Amino acid sequence: MKNRIICLDFLEKAQCLSLYCYDKDGKHINNITDWRLAQFQNHYGDSTITKLDIFQYTYAVLI
Repeated sequence: MKNRIICLDFLEKAQCLSLYCYDKDGKHINNITDWRLAQFQNHYGDSTITKLDIFQYTYAVLI
């Protein structure tokens, strides 16, 4: 173990995708719209697909 990070390269090239945005009052707003959810559910013929499912799928594809 080291007491400092040897290479910061992984931080420079990292990307973070958030499920929510927050307004000035701290209320969260989902980044996946109801329209997008309906598009996924219609495409796959599965009404049990959730916004979290879409988020996790997208994150997995991008990583």
